[in-house]
Amino acid sequence: MSSSGEKEIVGNIEPSGTAAEEDKQPKYCVELILDKRLNNNKVEYFLKWKGYGDRENCWVPEENLDCPSLLKTFEENLIREEKERKKREKRQKMAKLECVGSGVKRIRSNSTTSCASSDAHSVSAVVEPEKKYIEQVEVHDVSNVLEKIPDRILGASDTTGHLMFLIKWKGLEESDWIWAEEAKLMCPQLVIKFYESRFTWGKI
Repeated sequence: MSSSGEKEIVGNIEPSGTAAEEDKQPKYCVELILDKRLNNNKVEYFLKWKGYGDRENCWVPEENLDCPSLLKTFEENLIREEKERKKREKRQKMAKLECVGSGVKRIRSNSTTSCASSDAHSVSAVVEPEKKYIEQVEVHDVSNVLEKIPDRILGASDTTGHLMFLIKWKGLEESDWIWAEEAKLMCPQLVIKFYESRFTWGKI
């Protein structure tokens, strides 16, 4: 929005013969710039007029505008929103990770893993080859992880050759891959509950 007292006028108003006649010409003040588009290779902006309802909003060619401060603010916001959109897309892509190295690995949200079945040794991770994204994640000290409170086990994987559990922490959005042996010591009841929820008894 424009600063207080600043007149934001759309140009291209036909000049009149006298000052009195000029005062009678309608002058439209721009309240907001709502959108931007390219029409016939010309940049146009969708404007909200001060003192008029939304039904009066319309597209105006860039060359007809005389509101530099509003244009500058709008373009800066447009650039910032584009950067944030790209960051969100990158985070979504990097959400699918393959565990590398050793130690406790921090993972960004949703990893695609298969849950344990009746045979605990059959646990394996399922990752689509064409959508496998590897992130160089920092190995966190186990003592730091122990400061967190486990909430539940989201899944399990043995892609590194050792069984690991994906732990969701209370009050946090992040999840961590923890070695099974460490998880058994840290939250044995959650481990038992995880197996029990996926164990199927055969008929006797």
